[in-house]
Amino acid sequence: MSTKTTLMKMTCPAVTDDVQSTISALAANFNIIDALYPIGTIYQSTKSTNPSTFIGGTWTAIQNKFLVGAGSDFAEGTTGGQKTMGVHKSGDEADGYGLSQVTGFANRVMVASQDYSGKILPPYKAVYMWERTA
Repeated sequence: MSTKTTLMKMTCPAVTDDVQSTISALAANFNIIDALYPIGTIYQSTKSTNPSTFIGGTWTAIQNKFLVGAGSDFAEGTTGGQKTMGVHKSGDEADGYGLSQVTGFANRVMVASQDYSGKILPPYKAVYMWERTA
């Protein structure tokens, strides 16, 4: 006789179950997985294993991107940005990002009179990310 797992409530067919019962139990498990990881879900891990190997479905890797919460400034699904930050080079005028290059301080970025050269990114941890596409 099949049993339910404690946490996920997934059905674990017993060896003595007939084929039809086992198939029904496994099908219910797939419905649970699809409910937990619908198309559009983003999966993150420190392991490089594509989630299609253990969850199923089709997953597309997200690489070299930061995620940002969707809202009035960032519409859902939009992408943008650039790897390098431009710096205004004509005196000490701001470039629209609050960044400027002050005369006499070549190759330095100034933000509110603080030197942040080479420190544009906040502390981060790189992880593997996938988005379920099918």
